[in-house]
Amino acid sequence: MAEAEIKGMDAQQLQTGIADAREELFKLRFQLRFGQLTDVSRFRKTRRKVARMLTELRDQQRKSGGGTD
Repeated sequence: MAEAEIKGMDAQQLQTGIADAREELFKLRFQLRFGQLTDVSRFRKTRRKVARMLTELRDQQRKSGGGTD
């Protein structure tokens, strides 16, 4: 997912994307344990995708005044 796509998402889409990516990480862990995972770089890519979405969600919350700072 490109950074421009993430920036174009609203808060609900970001939360859904974060949940989906975390579920993907969960599945990747199982695949690794059972020896089915061939591309271990997907862990890093998925973790970074979650981080990007969380960062954008936090930025949106701060801009709308909903932050806890």
